[in-house]
Amino acid sequence: MQYRPYPRGVSDLVDFGEGKLPWVHLGGSEGASQFTTHDGASILAELRGRTIFEGDEGRQNVVGWFESDHGSYRWLNDLVCIAEGLISGTTGEMVIDVYAGIHKMQA
Repeated sequence: MQYRPYPRGVSDLVDFGEGKLPWVHLGGSEGASQFTTHDGASILAELRGRTIFEGDEGRQNVVGWFESDHGSYRWLNDLVCIAEGLISGTTGEMVIDVYAGIHKMQA
């Protein structure tokens, strides 16, 4: 995948396991990034959440959305991700569980 930061805010690099993803902070704990898949699709990812530290460990609550107009990835537009995680304040190591909510109501 090729990554590029969404064009606003202050950029940072976040490691998502497959390499570092340029991440743009939109303010507070909000962020967004746009990336290109192996088949040329453009996908926008946007996250909002918070981390609450108690001592050296932080509890994370995150909500995420994706957008794409590419036919193979339009299903992402109906997806809401909810995540919970822990982050070490000393090492920066993060463990996060992500759950997907998929819109299934009939119009």
